[in-house]
Amino acid sequence: MDYAASFGAGLVVGIMYGLLRVPSPAPPFVCLVGLAGILVGYSVPGWLV
Repeated sequence: MDYAASFGAGLVVGIMYGLLRVPSPAPPFVCLVGLAGILVGYSVPGWLV
């Protein structure tokens, strides 16, 4: 299940990159925003429980 969720998340992000025409590899600012989103997303379940 974890692999499917990881693949799905990567697929969604890849589609978003394509739609927003973000160059690959992403510029440093885009990477930092993405890492911040990952950290916040990782913390959210702890806040809800």
